[in-house]
Amino acid sequence: MNSKSILLAAVLAVALVIAGFFANRSAESAGAAPETAGEAMLPELYDQLNDVAKITVRTTEGELNFEQQGDDWVFVERDGYPIQPDNVRAALIAMAELKLVEAKTTNASKFEQLGVQPVGGAPTAEHQSKEITLQSAGGETLAALLIGKPRSGGSGRTFYARQSSSSQSWLVEGKQPSLPNTGDEWLDKKVVEINRTDVMAARITHADGEVLTVSKATPDANFKPHEIPEGRELSYDAVAGTVAGAMQFVNFDDVEKAEAFEEPGAPDSVTEVWTNDGMRVTVELWEKDGAPFARFAAAYDLDGAPKQTPLGPVPADGELAPGEARVEIPPRPREVVEAEVEALNARVSNWVYKLPTYTKSNLAKRLDSLLKPLPEPVEEEAGPSPDDDSPIDIDSLGGAPPVAGDDSSDG
Repeated sequence: MNSKSILLAAVLAVALVIAGFFANRSAESAGAAPETAGEAMLPELYDQLNDVAKITVRTTEGELNFEQQGDDWVFVERDGYPIQPDNVRAALIAMAELKLVEAKTTNASKFEQLGVQPVGGAPTAEHQSKEITLQSAGGETLAALLIGKPRSGGSGRTFYARQSSSSQSWLVEGKQPSLPNTGDEWLDKKVVEINRTDVMAARITHADGEVLTVSKATPDANFKPHEIPEGRELSYDAVAGTVAGAMQFVNFDDVEKAEAFEEPGAPDSVTEVWTNDGMRVTVELWEKDGAPFARFAAAYDLDGAPKQTPLGPVPADGELAPGEARVEIPPRPREVVEAEVEALNARVSNWVYKLPTYTKSNLAKRLDSLLKPLPEPVEEEAGPSPDDDSPIDIDSLGGAPPVAGDDSSDG
């Protein structure tokens, strides 16, 4: 073989090496084929959304499981406490709407660069993947997706992902499913919500015997305490409404099964709120380990609400001023209210809730907190002491001043 042939062979060998290199790069990061780009990453999921009955989220922190029980979604690791269904719906729809943009590597050793490595597979990686798995009631896996890094410099709607059963990673477009880290993010933290305008009366009974009761003399009046000590007055006219509105927004910090809660003794206070429809919601409060805990219960009790006698006669309709109308709130049918009572008890009766401190202060108010402070006592100025050697102001003693040269002691 002459030198020309040897040179040609060497050139061909180099060309083959270069071609092989770019072929491998192409297999790892080539753009998606025209018939693939723009297609759904999980094309069958839209038709299976109603079949999803279990969601498992795996992170480096652990595994979280959510299941559908009847009409509710619950958090398995929290003894089956309800979660907000909107969070489930948003995550499922986000997964179903993901579109393929570009095929990426199939090389498992490079998954970490995109953040699509198996959960916990790269402990020192800056970005840890999350995995969400959807199953049917029968245990069939409908989808399993690893969520990776957002695309650097992207629009915010592109990120890397990989189906757990596939070695093919992708750049995808769409809203990244919002997945919980601890599960608490998905809990339905609203315990009860009774608007102040729906309240007829409220009563707070403290363990030391103090009772604070507020109600309205007429539907359009302000709430007033039933008893105000002589010489005291409300800090402002509508202040008692804060007692009536104590259950307007009650959320919890933590929750546990009622059967596991060890009561530290009798409740520190018991708060009762009656609605215009006759629902009575009762809250028992304890202080335990420096935090407030509460147990809720509901009942139908239209006739048991505390009432006040109006101050003066209630005007007849003919005595109302022109354009003035009597405010009347007819109660809803008893069966409707009793159905709400049953639903509320079904949701709260098996649980004890750890409440925020500000919620406890609203539920356990005392009468004094509604009243203007007592005036500071005025200290009287003390007169001169009989043993005081300081000169006496004779003008302060009364009588005429002595005449010059007159010595009354001479006689």
